[in-house]
Amino acid sequence: MAQSLHALVDYFNVASLPTHRRPTFADHAGALDRVVSTLLDHARSLTPRPLALRLRLYGGWHDEQTDGPTHSRQALGAVARRRYPAGRHPCRVFVGMADSLMALRHHDLKHTLRLWNGLPPLRVQRPDSCAHPANCPLEDLRQWQKNRCPRRTDCPVETRDALVTERQKLVDTAIVADTIYLARYHTLDWVAVVSNDDDILPGLLSGAAEHDRLMLLTVARTQPSAYAGLLSRMSVAYAALETHT
Repeated sequence: MAQSLHALVDYFNVASLPTHRRPTFADHAGALDRVVSTLLDHARSLTPRPLALRLRLYGGWHDEQTDGPTHSRQALGAVARRRYPAGRHPCRVFVGMADSLMALRHHDLKHTLRLWNGLPPLRVQRPDSCAHPANCPLEDLRQWQKNRCPRRTDCPVETRDALVTERQKLVDTAIVADTIYLARYHTLDWVAVVSNDDDILPGLLSGAAEHDRLMLLTVARTQPSAYAGLLSRMSVAYAALETHT
Protein backbone atom coordinates (compact mmCIF):
# COMPACT_ATOMS: atom_id res chain seq x y z
CA MET A 1 0.00 0.00 0.00
CA ALA A 2 1.23 3.50 -0.80
CA GLN A 3 2.08 5.26 2.44
CA SER A 4 2.27 8.82 1.09
CA LEU A 5 1.48 11.12 -1.79
CA HIS A 6 4.47 13.42 -2.15
CA ALA A 7 3.31 16.63 -3.84
CA LEU A 8 6.11 18.85 -5.17
CA VAL A 9 4.31 22.17 -5.53
CA ASP A 10 5.61 25.02 -7.69
CA TYR A 11 3.87 27.42 -5.33
CA PHE A 12 3.77 30.74 -7.19
CA ASN A 13 2.98 28.91 -10.41
CA VAL A 14 -0.25 27.36 -9.14
CA ALA A 15 -1.33 29.37 -6.05
CA SER A 16 -4.04 32.00 -6.44
CA LEU A 17 -2.46 35.17 -5.02
CA PRO A 18 -3.04 38.91 -5.55
CA THR A 19 -0.80 40.43 -8.20
CA HIS A 20 -1.42 44.14 -7.51
CA ARG A 21 0.12 44.13 -4.01
CA ARG A 22 2.36 42.10 -1.73
CA PRO A 23 0.48 38.99 -0.51
CA THR A 24 -0.31 38.97 3.20
CA PHE A 25 -0.30 36.14 5.73
CA ALA A 26 -4.04 35.72 5.10
CA ASP A 27 -3.48 35.59 1.32
CA HIS A 28 -0.90 32.82 1.69
CA ALA A 29 -3.09 30.95 4.19
CA GLY A 30 -6.04 30.99 1.80
CA ALA A 31 -3.94 30.05 -1.23
CA LEU A 32 -2.30 27.13 0.58
CA ASP A 33 -5.62 25.88 1.94
CA ARG A 34 -7.05 25.84 -1.59
CA VAL A 35 -4.09 23.88 -2.95
CA VAL A 36 -4.20 21.41 -0.05
CA SER A 37 -7.96 20.88 -0.41
CA THR A 38 -7.60 20.25 -4.15
CA LEU A 39 -4.78 17.75 -3.63
CA LEU A 40 -6.69 15.96 -0.87
CA ASP A 41 -9.60 15.45 -3.25
CA HIS A 42 -7.22 13.99 -5.82
CA ALA A 43 -5.52 11.77 -3.23
CA ARG A 44 -8.87 10.18 -2.39
CA SER A 45 -9.24 9.12 -6.03
CA LEU A 46 -5.97 7.15 -6.07
CA THR A 47 -5.70 3.39 -5.79
CA PRO A 48 -4.07 2.45 -3.51
CA ARG A 49 -5.12 5.45 -1.46
CA PRO A 50 -2.21 7.17 0.33
CA LEU A 51 -2.25 7.48 4.12
CA ALA A 52 -0.50 10.88 4.10
CA LEU A 53 -0.28 13.90 1.83
CA ARG A 54 3.17 15.50 2.04
CA LEU A 55 3.54 18.86 0.32
CA ARG A 56 6.89 20.49 -0.45
CA LEU A 57 6.52 24.11 -1.49
CA TYR A 58 9.04 25.47 -3.99
CA GLY A 59 9.75 29.13 -4.70
CA GLY A 60 12.36 31.86 -4.58
CA TRP A 61 12.55 31.68 -0.80
CA HIS A 62 15.90 33.38 -0.16
CA ASP A 63 16.67 36.93 -1.27
CA GLU A 64 20.03 37.59 -2.89
CA GLN A 65 19.92 41.23 -1.77
CA THR A 66 19.33 40.61 1.94
CA ASP A 67 20.87 37.13 2.17
CA GLY A 68 17.80 36.12 4.17
CA PRO A 69 14.31 34.66 3.74
CA THR A 70 11.84 36.59 1.62
CA HIS A 71 8.65 38.08 2.99
CA SER A 72 6.65 35.32 1.29
CA ARG A 73 8.93 32.64 2.78
CA GLN A 74 8.38 34.01 6.27
CA ALA A 75 4.60 34.32 5.88
CA LEU A 76 4.11 30.94 4.23
CA GLY A 77 6.45 29.24 6.69
CA ALA A 78 4.37 30.64 9.55
CA VAL A 79 1.18 29.33 7.91
CA ALA A 80 2.73 25.87 7.54
CA ARG A 81 3.90 25.80 11.18
CA ARG A 82 0.57 26.96 12.62
CA ARG A 83 -1.83 24.89 10.52
CA TYR A 84 0.01 21.69 9.69
CA PRO A 85 0.17 18.76 10.26
CA ALA A 86 -3.59 18.61 9.90
CA GLY A 87 -6.35 16.09 9.28
CA ARG A 88 -6.69 12.62 10.64
CA HIS A 89 -6.72 9.02 9.49
CA PRO A 90 -6.95 7.92 6.74
CA CYS A 91 -4.99 10.92 5.35
CA ARG A 92 -2.81 13.30 7.35
CA VAL A 93 -1.46 16.44 5.68
CA PHE A 94 2.12 17.67 6.16
CA VAL A 95 3.53 20.87 4.64
CA GLY A 96 7.21 21.77 4.34
CA MET A 97 9.26 24.44 2.62
CA ALA A 98 11.72 23.31 -0.03
CA ASP A 99 14.73 25.28 1.18
CA SER A 100 17.10 22.50 0.17
CA LEU A 101 17.25 19.43 -2.03
CA MET A 102 15.90 16.20 -0.57
CA ALA A 103 19.26 14.54 -1.21
CA LEU A 104 21.09 17.37 0.62
CA ARG A 105 18.72 18.42 3.37
CA HIS A 106 21.34 20.28 5.43
CA HIS A 107 22.48 22.55 2.60
CA ASP A 108 19.99 25.36 1.92
CA LEU A 109 19.74 26.77 -1.59
CA LYS A 110 20.54 30.44 -1.09
CA HIS A 111 19.94 33.38 -3.45
CA THR A 112 16.92 31.85 -5.16
CA LEU A 113 15.27 35.27 -5.57
CA ARG A 114 17.38 37.67 -7.63
CA LEU A 115 16.95 41.10 -9.16
CA TRP A 116 17.29 41.57 -12.90
CA ASN A 117 18.04 45.06 -14.20
CA GLY A 118 16.59 46.15 -17.50
CA LEU A 119 14.11 44.58 -19.88
CA PRO A 120 14.10 40.87 -20.67
CA PRO A 121 14.43 39.96 -24.36
CA LEU A 122 11.19 40.94 -26.07
CA ARG A 123 9.90 40.88 -29.64
CA VAL A 124 8.07 44.17 -30.08
CA GLN A 125 5.65 43.98 -32.97
CA ARG A 126 2.94 46.55 -33.64
CA PRO A 127 -0.32 44.85 -34.75
CA ASP A 128 -1.89 45.91 -38.02
CA SER A 129 -5.02 46.77 -36.04
CA CYS A 130 -3.23 49.57 -34.13
CA ALA A 131 -5.52 52.63 -34.11
CA HIS A 132 -2.67 55.18 -33.94
CA PRO A 133 0.38 53.75 -35.75
CA ALA A 134 2.05 57.16 -36.03
CA ASN A 135 2.02 57.62 -32.26
CA CYS A 136 2.04 54.06 -30.93
CA PRO A 137 3.53 53.68 -27.41
CA LEU A 138 5.15 50.44 -28.51
CA GLU A 139 7.79 52.58 -30.21
CA ASP A 140 8.75 53.83 -26.72
CA LEU A 141 9.29 50.24 -25.65
CA ARG A 142 11.63 49.70 -28.60
CA GLN A 143 13.70 52.66 -27.45
CA TRP A 144 13.84 51.38 -23.87
CA GLN A 145 15.11 48.11 -25.30
CA LYS A 146 17.98 50.13 -26.77
CA ASN A 147 18.79 51.30 -23.22
CA ARG A 148 17.73 54.93 -23.57
CA CYS A 149 14.81 57.22 -22.84
CA PRO A 150 12.42 57.47 -25.81
CA ARG A 151 11.39 61.06 -25.03
CA ARG A 152 14.58 62.94 -24.15
CA THR A 153 17.80 62.07 -25.93
CA ASP A 154 19.80 64.08 -23.39
CA CYS A 155 18.47 62.07 -20.41
CA PRO A 156 21.28 60.05 -18.76
CA VAL A 157 18.91 57.41 -17.34
CA GLU A 158 19.43 53.98 -18.86
CA THR A 159 16.94 51.12 -18.97
CA ARG A 160 18.82 49.08 -16.38
CA ASP A 161 18.56 52.04 -13.97
CA ALA A 162 14.79 52.41 -14.34
CA LEU A 163 13.49 48.85 -14.64
CA VAL A 164 14.09 46.02 -12.20
CA THR A 165 12.31 42.67 -12.05
CA GLU A 166 12.48 39.80 -9.57
CA ARG A 167 13.41 36.38 -10.87
CA GLN A 168 13.26 33.00 -9.18
CA LYS A 169 16.26 30.77 -9.74
CA LEU A 170 16.82 27.01 -9.19
CA VAL A 171 13.12 26.36 -8.55
CA ASP A 172 12.36 24.17 -11.59
CA THR A 173 15.66 22.31 -11.39
CA ALA A 174 15.13 21.66 -7.66
CA ILE A 175 11.75 20.11 -8.47
CA VAL A 176 13.36 17.98 -11.18
CA ALA A 177 16.11 16.81 -8.81
CA ASP A 178 13.64 15.93 -6.04
CA THR A 179 11.35 14.13 -8.49
CA ILE A 180 14.20 11.84 -9.53
CA TYR A 181 15.24 11.36 -5.89
CA LEU A 182 11.72 10.30 -4.84
CA ALA A 183 11.31 8.08 -7.89
CA ARG A 184 14.47 6.23 -6.90
CA TYR A 185 14.05 5.95 -3.14
CA HIS A 186 10.27 6.03 -2.54
CA THR A 187 9.10 3.46 -5.04
CA LEU A 188 5.95 2.49 -3.09
CA ASP A 189 4.68 6.08 -2.73
CA TRP A 190 2.83 8.33 -5.12
CA VAL A 191 4.83 11.29 -6.43
CA ALA A 192 3.03 14.28 -7.96
CA VAL A 193 4.60 17.37 -9.48
CA VAL A 194 2.12 20.24 -9.18
CA SER A 195 2.99 22.88 -11.75
CA ASN A 196 1.78 24.55 -14.93
CA ASP A 197 5.34 24.89 -16.21
CA ASP A 198 6.61 22.35 -18.73
CA ASP A 199 10.20 22.94 -17.59
CA ILE A 200 9.70 20.30 -14.89
CA LEU A 201 8.70 17.55 -17.33
CA PRO A 202 12.23 16.11 -17.86
CA GLY A 203 12.27 15.12 -14.19
CA LEU A 204 9.03 13.19 -14.53
CA LEU A 205 10.12 11.52 -17.73
CA SER A 206 13.46 10.51 -16.20
CA GLY A 207 11.83 9.31 -13.00
CA ALA A 208 9.40 7.15 -14.98
CA ALA A 209 12.29 4.80 -15.76
CA GLU A 210 12.32 3.70 -12.10
CA HIS A 211 8.87 4.54 -10.76
CA ASP A 212 5.34 3.73 -11.88
CA ARG A 213 3.37 6.05 -9.59
CA LEU A 214 4.36 9.43 -10.96
CA MET A 215 1.88 12.20 -11.77
CA LEU A 216 1.78 15.66 -13.27
CA LEU A 217 -0.97 17.84 -11.84
CA THR A 218 -1.72 21.22 -13.40
CA VAL A 219 -3.98 23.71 -11.63
CA ALA A 220 -6.50 26.00 -13.34
CA ARG A 221 -4.66 25.60 -16.64
CA THR A 222 -6.81 26.30 -19.66
CA GLN A 223 -4.96 23.88 -21.93
CA PRO A 224 -3.40 20.51 -21.09
CA SER A 225 0.32 20.01 -21.35
CA ALA A 226 1.58 19.73 -24.91
CA TYR A 227 3.46 16.64 -23.71
CA ALA A 228 0.44 14.81 -22.30
CA GLY A 229 0.78 12.11 -24.95
CA LEU A 230 4.43 11.47 -24.17
CA LEU A 231 3.72 11.39 -20.44
CA SER A 232 1.00 8.82 -21.04
CA ARG A 233 3.34 6.61 -23.06
CA MET A 234 5.82 6.75 -20.17
CA SER A 235 3.03 5.82 -17.71
CA VAL A 236 3.09 9.22 -16.01
CA ALA A 237 -0.49 10.10 -15.06
CA TYR A 238 -1.75 13.57 -15.94
CA ALA A 239 -4.67 15.51 -14.47
CA ALA A 240 -5.85 19.11 -14.75
CA LEU A 241 -7.28 20.26 -11.42
CA GLU A 242 -9.38 23.23 -10.35
CA THR A 243 -8.69 24.81 -6.97
CA HIS A 244 -11.54 25.35 -4.52
CA THR A 245 -12.77 28.93 -4.18
